Amino acid sequence: MHTDLCPLTPFLFSFHYERKKNKKKKKEVLALFYFIYFFFFCGGKLKKSHMQNHSNKEAFKPFLLSGTVIHGYGRGGTQLGFPTANLELDDNVRAQLKPYKNLVLFGWGSVIAIPGKENCGEGPYPFSMSIGYNPHFHGVDLTAEVYFIHEFAEDFYGAVVNILVLGDLREMGAFVSLEALVDAIKDDVRKTEEALQKPELKRLKQHSFLAPSLAPSEKLPQFELAVV
Repeated sequence: MHTDLCPLTPFLFSFHYERKKNKKKKKEVLALFYFIYFFFFCGGKLKKSHMQNHSNKEAFKPFLLSGTVIHGYGRGGTQLGFPTANLELDDNVRAQLKPYKNLVLFGWGSVIAIPGKENCGEGPYPFSMSIGYNPHFHGVDLTAEVYFIHEFAEDFYGAVVNILVLGDLREMGAFVSLEALVDAIKDDVRKTEEALQKPELKRLKQHSFLAPSLAPSEKLPQFELAVV
């Protein structure tokens, strides 16, 4: 039971027991009380909560991320069937990624080919990715893991990946089983492919940052907000 209600609350009970005194006026005052109470106390809180959720959704800012592919835990390919490119991060980039932590995101990305593995370059390809602490596996370090919706001939550790992140799909969380997690990832892939078919997102496949011939940045990893 709430104990921090409006100061007018005691009057509600006094009105309730004054049954024979000016019933019409009592009903009018009670109606006014309920309007004031629910609008400013209940309605106000609900409205604020709704606006916060709405603003959080609108506040998503597309960004560019460039990083070198390093060895991760190997769970994406071996346990889940969705091999991911684990990007090397530094403290500065981790701090910039904090607003996106524990989210599953999507967008377009390219792989800059490295000597001896030219078949693993090119793009842009659609991708879904996670940024966060891998709650299902109780991770402690913030990671950025990209799943390209494309079949590569071989792994490309050491290659540089450039991605344009356009939106979020869901929050990360622990699942009751690996099967449930796999189902969620499959749904992420489906939603990614659907979203990137929208004309306003499909055209961004041609973003200059994603050109496969683009020389890797001298400073990696690199993060910046995108102008789309």
